[in-house]
Amino acid sequence: MTNYTLNFNPDDLDWAKVNNQIPVIVQNYRSGVVLMQGFMNREALDKTLEIGKVTFYSRTKQRLWTKGEESRHYLNLKAITADCDNDCLLIAADPIGPTCHRGTESCFDGHMPLEASNIAVYEASAETPLPDVNALLTKFNGESSNENAAELLKGVLALLKQKGIALRDIDPLFRSECRH
Repeated sequence: MTNYTLNFNPDDLDWAKVNNQIPVIVQNYRSGVVLMQGFMNREALDKTLEIGKVTFYSRTKQRLWTKGEESRHYLNLKAITADCDNDCLLIAADPIGPTCHRGTESCFDGHMPLEASNIAVYEASAETPLPDVNALLTKFNGESSNENAAELLKGVLALLKQKGIALRDIDPLFRSECRH
C-alpha cells in the first residue's frame, strides 16, 4: 500500500486544455527543491497513484514512463495537488538518487538566489520575541542535530528580518565568500 496525500479530485482536472496531458512539477518533499517537470495523461496519473512512484507520459516515446524504471532512481510519491485552474500538478516526492539523467539532484541546476531556494523564512512579527542566537549557537555546539540546525537558521533569519536585511542582498556576498 502506498502512503501519500492527494489534495484534489482527479476527475476535476482539465485534461482537454493541453491535448489530454497536464504539466507536472516535481519537488523534493523534504527540501522543496524543484527536481523536474514532465507531463501526465490520465493513465500516468492513475499508475502514479496506484504504485506510489511518479509516472509520466513520455511525449517522445509515446508511452508511460515511470521515473527510475531504468536507473532505479525513483521518485516516491508523498503528496500531489492541483493548481487553482486544475490544469497543472505539483508533486512532492522522495527521490531515490539523482533525478536528472546527468546525475544531478535536479534538472534545474542553474544558480538560484538563496531567497528563491527553499529556506523556510521565519515570520517574526512584532509579537514574536526574537530568539537568543547565542543560546541557539551554544545548543547547536552541544548537539548538532537537524532540529537544532533548523532552529539556529530560523533565529538568524528572524534577526536578519528585524534588521531589514534581505537574503537577496547578502546572497552574492555569501556565494563569493564560499568560492574562496
